[in-house]
Amino acid sequence: LTGTPGGYNSNVAEASVAQGGRFSFMTYNWYAARSIFGGNTWVYMSPFAGFADFCCDQVAIYDPARDLYIWLRMGSPNASGVNRFRLSVSERNAFQSTFWNYDFYPTNVNAAWTNEWWDYPHMAVGADYLYISWNIFSQAGLWQRSVMLRFPLDALAAATGFSYNYM
Repeated sequence: LTGTPGGYNSNVAEASVAQGGRFSFMTYNWYAARSIFGGNTWVYMSPFAGFADFCCDQVAIYDPARDLYIWLRMGSPNASGVNRFRLSVSERNAFQSTFWNYDFYPTNVNAAWTNEWWDYPHMAVGADYLYISWNIFSQAGLWQRSVMLRFPLDALAAATGFSYNYM
């Protein structure tokens, strides 16, 4: 993979890689790429596609037990300083850039978290759950808390609704 898509260069790349079999998926702050040929050739994917308020942080991870690629993207804060994150999950056994999406806001997790925004995401896959950690900041940019979310992987794989936990 050489060069970057025009206008999406950054000195801060914050790269992540998800890899399973011959499929690979890389994310950087402002662009993403996938390979369906063992990393020999790559195609750029726009993190803005279908997510107009995409900002900058994104992370990808692979769940080998369910053959799922999971793509987390962060949105820009709105006028109230609130942003959303989008969790995109690939179809099983079909990494051809087809994803279903779940959107979350701080107030979805806790109704008291108004005028706050997510930043600095990290993901990990366990036997049954996807774990996502975030730092949450006030509208003024002051750190408020760190949060860990726990999502059921079987529900994500089935593209169904689910409940989740946080701490």
